[in-house]
Amino acid sequence: MQSEPVGGAAMPVNKNRVTKRAAIHAFTGLMERHEHMIQKIDGDNDHGEDLYVSFVENLERTGNTVWIQVKGGRSYRTGSGYHVPTENHREYWSRSNAPVFCVVHDPETDELFCTNASAQLRKSKRPGREIASVQLTKDEVLNDRQSVRSFVRHVSISPKPSGWRCASRPVHGHVAPRPAGPKKSTGSAPSSTPPARKWTSPTGSGARNRASTP
Repeated sequence: MQSEPVGGAAMPVNKNRVTKRAAIHAFTGLMERHEHMIQKIDGDNDHGEDLYVSFVENLERTGNTVWIQVKGGRSYRTGSGYHVPTENHREYWSRSNAPVFCVVHDPETDELFCTNASAQLRKSKRPGREIASVQLTKDEVLNDRQSVRSFVRHVSISPKPSGWRCASRPVHGHVAPRPAGPKKSTGSAPSSTPPARKWTSPTGSGARNRASTP
């Protein structure tokens, strides 16, 4: 005879929740084994990114950071690899100050696959064309072997979003002042040293993060 569940009727557990937690656990464990710092984004602040990663080298933070969107399960498989729907995150991911990476965990093989969603969306952007999914190939596997080192190196050299501009140029109608340089003397040759430049986000101080790469 089958016993009744304690406390009354059984309450089913959402399988997607279990699969998602397994995927996050697999990625978090991998990064922490290599001493990188992981911050989980709580549900109230999850708007398309699940984790925030700050990279560490020789027990010191490098200043390179990324956002991670994690998916898990067979539903993300394609004929040539995996995919992550962009949903309503497409524009933000493509312009994010810190790059957004999509990670898919395949529970049957226990493998992780990872791709730079920000770079892929910027590269594929065309007038009147919207990318429905970020694509991951089977070659973009992320594991304890050489691929983690390659992943960190890729982040360290990732270019800034195309929406970024130098502060010495107009930004949204506002001309940022150039840094003060030495005054020219009458009759002297102009200085050959260009004014110092720094990068700034077109969205101003309200941006979520400053660029994580030099």
